[in-house]
Amino acid sequence: MSFRSSASFRGSLKDLFTPAQIQHLMRVEFDRAQRYGYPLVLLLVGVDRLSQLQDLYGSELRDQVEAALVGVLRTSTRESDSLGCLLDDSIALLVPHTPAEGSAAMAKRILAGMRAISFECDGRPTRITVSIGGAHNNRKGELSFETLLEVAAEGLRVARAFSLKAALLQRVNEAGCGEDDDHGCGRHGVGQRAVTAVEQLEVVEL
Repeated sequence: MSFRSSASFRGSLKDLFTPAQIQHLMRVEFDRAQRYGYPLVLLLVGVDRLSQLQDLYGSELRDQVEAALVGVLRTSTRESDSLGCLLDDSIALLVPHTPAEGSAAMAKRILAGMRAISFECDGRPTRITVSIGGAHNNRKGELSFETLLEVAAEGLRVARAFSLKAALLQRVNEAGCGEDDDHGCGRHGVGQRAVTAVEQLEVVEL
């Protein structure tokens, strides 16, 4: 199989912090933020169905998708932000001195960057989607680092569930559903639902 992506800037997971390193950095930064009272955001970014994509197309496609995602993350973040791999194939993005509304804007930039990249396998378009869950420390009362990470992880799970729903709607549409019926299966309806599902759940607060 031959693979191609339109990504103009690529990165490598090897350039990111390891799971142990990013966990340590997140704890240190979280404690510092709590001590000095500045806002902090944690985003967890994951490629949807990454393992299934690898099973279908092999490790080369996975490598290209991950390289494109790292490139988008690099161009969408600041030097002061930290990027690291987690054990569940997601990428942790720690953004200090950023309020909750700033994290939503950053998530939108990441999603827009990935949507702008096309992927092909043997000359045929391959649909790649990304989900993002997030959490922040702008809360009243006590908040632990474990809670911050748990909320972000739950947000990512919810976002992935809606991305799967959007993908299923897309398959129904491709199978010949009406142009625009009451279930949103038409071409316009699927597009609207897909965008809405992703953009509403980029940062999920629980």
